[in-house]
Amino acid sequence: MTVEEYTRKVDNALKEVRSEHPEINARLSLSALNLIRSRITNKGVDHNGKSFGKYSTNKLPYFFFQDKGLGSGADKKLAAKKKKDKEGISYEEWRKLNGLQTKHVDMQFTKETFNDFAVLETRNNGDDTVLTIVASKGSINKGNGINTKDVSEFLADRYGDYLSISQEETDILRKALDDEIQLILDRI
Repeated sequence: MTVEEYTRKVDNALKEVRSEHPEINARLSLSALNLIRSRITNKGVDHNGKSFGKYSTNKLPYFFFQDKGLGSGADKKLAAKKKKDKEGISYEEWRKLNGLQTKHVDMQFTKETFNDFAVLETRNNGDDTVLTIVASKGSINKGNGINTKDVSEFLADRYGDYLSISQEETDILRKALDDEIQLILDRI
């Protein structure tokens, strides 16, 4: 291979990386979101490994949970519990009635809030940087004028930047980026 041929291949590779950069960024951003969601769901910890805590065991009046079960079974169980015990029910107990885990805060009841996150924008800033915005679309109404974006903002107020990525997740994404670039290089 001559120097000119090599230079042409390198230029083509750079052009392809620049061309595909927005798509790669969007894919990696969604992968990051899935890694974060998995960590929160399975471990209940932030990007530094700090626990988000446990679900509340403080009793609340039954009306807070009335007709809000994930299925008719939970609402029937709530009604039966109310007949036996007038004291109230905790959020932890409510999650158990709905068949959900209670070992750690996983920020999921209906799973709608995390499922409503998406790549909202990907743009090339013209200087070989690409900005990708992943956020809640706010497209799912939760009742009382509240949507999934409102819930995600509440979670941020309560738990801080819960969507930050851990070092382990960063390493996984770096490897995925290397693989994406290698595919481009192999093609050229």
